[in-house]
Amino acid sequence: MKKKQVILWLMFVQVFLILGMNGCGRKELTLLSNNEIKVLIIHHPSLSKKQPAIVQAYEKVLEEEGVPFQFVTLKEILYLDLSALVQVYPAIIIPDGIAQILPIDFANRLKSYVNKGGNLLLVYDGGIKNVSSRYLNRSVFAEFLGINYIPYRNLKGRTYTRGFIKFKDYKSLDFFQIPKGRIDKNFIISGYQYGNLEYPIARVEILPDFKEEDVFAFAITTDGEKYPAIVFKKYGEGNLLYTNLPLGYLKGYVEDLPLRAVLRTFLFKVSKIPHLVNTPSGKGGLVINWHVDANLDWEGIPFMEKNKLLRRNIQYSIHITAGDSCYQPGDGCGFDALGKGRPLVENLARYGIIGSHGGWFHDWFANNLRTGKFGPQEEEEYIKKNKDALESIVGYKIIEYSAPAGVHPQPVTTHILEKLGFVSYYYTGDAGSSPNRTFVKGKMVSDKVIAFPIIPFGKEGVSLYELKIANIPSEKVEEWLCEIVDYVIKNRSIRLFYSHPYNAVEYPKALSSFIDYAEKKASKGELNIKPMSYFARFLIRFLKTQYVLRLKNDGIELKIKNPEGLNEITVAIPKNHYKCSQISEFLLDEDMDYYYLTYKGNATEKTLYFSNFKK
Repeated sequence: MKKKQVILWLMFVQVFLILGMNGCGRKELTLLSNNEIKVLIIHHPSLSKKQPAIVQAYEKVLEEEGVPFQFVTLKEILYLDLSALVQVYPAIIIPDGIAQILPIDFANRLKSYVNKGGNLLLVYDGGIKNVSSRYLNRSVFAEFLGINYIPYRNLKGRTYTRGFIKFKDYKSLDFFQIPKGRIDKNFIISGYQYGNLEYPIARVEILPDFKEEDVFAFAITTDGEKYPAIVFKKYGEGNLLYTNLPLGYLKGYVEDLPLRAVLRTFLFKVSKIPHLVNTPSGKGGLVINWHVDANLDWEGIPFMEKNKLLRRNIQYSIHITAGDSCYQPGDGCGFDALGKGRPLVENLARYGIIGSHGGWFHDWFANNLRTGKFGPQEEEEYIKKNKDALESIVGYKIIEYSAPAGVHPQPVTTHILEKLGFVSYYYTGDAGSSPNRTFVKGKMVSDKVIAFPIIPFGKEGVSLYELKIANIPSEKVEEWLCEIVDYVIKNRSIRLFYSHPYNAVEYPKALSSFIDYAEKKASKGELNIKPMSYFARFLIRFLKTQYVLRLKNDGIELKIKNPEGLNEITVAIPKNHYKCSQISEFLLDEDMDYYYLTYKGNATEKTLYFSNFKK
């Protein structure tokens, strides 16, 4: 073999080995060859195996939000063409916990990706370690971001701490879709009953070229230290969003809202990706959930009817504790659904869906669960007893549930509900967030029973009873209730408000104004006011929808199918990229950012095409 041939052969072998070592083989090449538009999530396989809860957290939230996505390793995309990457994968996520090991060369490529028009979400600790799992002196994205979020060299064990998350103003809060009920008067995230909440953060190091105007929220420690918590900056033709919070970990072990709010903001407002809308007909949804738990409601329900707080054209979720006692067996303080309360149950059934409120006696059941006197067997026995009693009155299956006093031991209670055929439940966890498949201790609890978190009024409470104890003025309650309506309409999401009929006497004007306002919005087609089971069944069906978005030469093609039907499924198409017009069997709606096409019919499969926007 001649010398020139040998050199060429060695060069070929070297290239082959490099590509093989870096995974640029058949699997990686297919990433771009099929032109499927997706969100890419970068992860390190060994880290993902150690923290499956984080992987699942991102997976489940993205599924619930109708976003096409794919987990990929670094080697799968390291050598892909950047211009093509921007077109097919308009958004890339570097998640917390499972992408700590990233080389500096890759960070530079992502910088170029953003500069060419890509969108990058950087979460908490991406790229803070080398291949030996040792902390770097600076994160690989430090120069790009203007923040070094791994100052381990100087701080060692003090690198990580806890801080309160304070938004700059209402504009920042609104941009990240945080309900006002989740903040205090200083724009600090608070929790129902807990007050201001501390979150895990890094003591980041600010670099010289960092601009404070890019900060949407700060993290403030109990000692008064202040660090950027959410940063959004434009870079070239693209955008970079950084959050100093372990979003995936929080979803897996603490609460749903931070991850969901950041993902929705990044994907729908910043990246403006095509996606499915996870609400019926793409509209905002409101659940008004009344808990009937004691004989106090023998007067509360007639009061609501007399004052037109119960209306036939609104479908409420009405959950009843059926027993004749409340605090102790034999006390006679219960609602007595099979006796004196029966005519009221029959009357309430005209106003929506009847659900089950716990296990027979309200406080007694909750206290026995709280103190451990009831195990799973007793809990199931009394939930079933309550359910059966109500079914004997209304004549249909009871599929909605709410826990007395919010005592809902996870995952045991939800597994009982799943066994008994429930599809939804009121939930004091994940406060302020949308209906979801909640997580406990790193695992999704159920894919068949949907949690409906309460929406709080700060730490003061969630029910009108609690707000009255806290001396909240009627006008403030009315403002909060109407803000819930505005929030779900603007963000095309679903939220639940709950209280008790006997509380209505405390805030009749606020309630009347709230219901008037919601009813008016519903009459204009902007809002669905439905029971929780209606939304739960939709979400369960929605999650069975298969869809593929594929880039074409002059537009995108959407193939969508669902074995249970596509009725009320909505696709959102970004207005700044594609043209959209009325399509047969689809209703067309729009806002500043998207066209919304909702299918109305019986088909199980459709193909749609949208051409590129021509200026």
